[in-house]
Amino acid sequence: MSTEDEDSLSESVGPHINTIERLSGKYGSLMDSVRRRAPEPLKCSLGCGGKNCKYCNPGKFAEDDMAIRGLYSHWITKDVLATSRPIGEFMERYNITNQFKSFGIKSIINLQTAGEHSSCGPGLHESGFSYDPQEFMDNGVFFYNFGWDDYGVRSLQFLLDMVKVMAFAIKQGKVAVHCHAGKGRTGVLIACYLIYSQRMDGDNAVHYIRQKRPGSVQTSTQVEVCQQFAQYLIPLRMIFSASDPRAYPFTLGQFLNRQKLMLHGYEARELKYKPKIIYVIWKRLLSLAHDKDYKFDLEEDNYDIMYQMSPRAFQEMRDAMDSTCSSVESISQGNSSTLGSSRYRDNSSASDTSSISDSEATRKPVIEKKMSILLSKDGRSSESDCEVAEGVARALAFNKLGKRSGMSPEQESASLQLQQRINSLQENLNASNASWDLLVTENDPLFLASLMWSWFLHLKVSAMTGEDVQSLVDAENPAAEFKRLPKGLYHTIDFMLSTLIKFPSIPSKVEEAVLGRICEVLTFSVREMDSSVTLKKTLKKCLISIVDHKRTRRKIKP
Repeated sequence: MSTEDEDSLSESVGPHINTIERLSGKYGSLMDSVRRRAPEPLKCSLGCGGKNCKYCNPGKFAEDDMAIRGLYSHWITKDVLATSRPIGEFMERYNITNQFKSFGIKSIINLQTAGEHSSCGPGLHESGFSYDPQEFMDNGVFFYNFGWDDYGVRSLQFLLDMVKVMAFAIKQGKVAVHCHAGKGRTGVLIACYLIYSQRMDGDNAVHYIRQKRPGSVQTSTQVEVCQQFAQYLIPLRMIFSASDPRAYPFTLGQFLNRQKLMLHGYEARELKYKPKIIYVIWKRLLSLAHDKDYKFDLEEDNYDIMYQMSPRAFQEMRDAMDSTCSSVESISQGNSSTLGSSRYRDNSSASDTSSISDSEATRKPVIEKKMSILLSKDGRSSESDCEVAEGVARALAFNKLGKRSGMSPEQESASLQLQQRINSLQENLNASNASWDLLVTENDPLFLASLMWSWFLHLKVSAMTGEDVQSLVDAENPAAEFKRLPKGLYHTIDFMLSTLIKFPSIPSKVEEAVLGRICEVLTFSVREMDSSVTLKKTLKKCLISIVDHKRTRRKIKP
């Protein structure tokens, strides 16, 4: 979503932040139950007019209620259109597919089940819907169908899967969402998308949508699920548990499980076993070590990736998983004509592959004065004594943040300022998606390294257990034993070591100091009967041998 759109959202929902108005649905629980259980013809006749359905007849729509002519539709955001279901006989009359193209709508999300509201308007197409989805797909508009009973709600996990698919679709272009009237189910999905992408709370999201499209989120149960969805996401979004009183401390494995639920598309696949905070910081440090804006990409989304990472968002995937327990891989290669999967694959080459750290010009990284002060022995700048890559490596090896003994007043002041910056960004990362942009443009390697190490030290227990350490130090072949560590731990450490050996040539002593720092943060809670120092020193030797092994395999000179 664009900055302009975010500003618009802020202005529109601001007055509701402290509202005492209690949200309610248009239909109470009794009426809601009656509507869901009523026979289809009776439901259509009483609810929307049957053959004269007010949502299936463009002649009954006011001009202001047709963002797309021929559809009861409103723009909720700059990128998201809420609409009633398209009707086949009006598709050509109002040239709806061409209107979609002119507005930049690239995807249509259908929340109906096939055959529903068959007594409304002119009837249904043989597809089971009021139009032929192929007509949209033939005109370059992607089609998604998430079957969802009218007036009903879905599980929070199901909603999250749908929202991630919607976020993926918005990367390709604008998105139109519809159910029957485009108010109940449509309103819930869009509200959950705003909660996910804009971090609104449930009440504000519902208020906002109702401002744009009156009557949206129709039942009290639908209102409640929006509120519950916002609460459901709170712990999943925590990056630094120690920076939020609502968060419980987590382990590396727990964090990766939470992250898996939140990420989508290429990010979800690339970061399946690596914390995003670690990935982003190491990539940025690598760019600083090379004295350039190193471009790393987490945006190579395509339909097949989305299909694999959020399978339960797709009806045929749910059916197959429930009936045959087939693997995601075998199903994703099967027939999915109602989704037009081949068209999605064709579009993969057009996906956004721009770097999340794009900048207008390559900049020489600035090693902040405080870094030089803290890394020097006497408080004088040491920048002239080392190359940029060595300076970045020394920042990684630095382990005296927060310690005051032996520091000059200038060093003490620099340390305090750095800690304040770290604390501030920790809170911001918990509160805002935009804070990631600060990381990918940050030029102070000491700040980046200290922030990263603090993440490891905020875990409930260290990433490596005593058993993990012992298995490595006892192994005849540490490199082989290393691969047998738990997947999350192995991939996280492997990524750090693999990135470190891509640094330009740095002194071996500095590299060993970095590996020593890695050992410290990975094992901070490990205790040994005799001396944990001995065990950690042995672990460091193991990491050195693993790095040497990696260099030999990749033919990278030390």
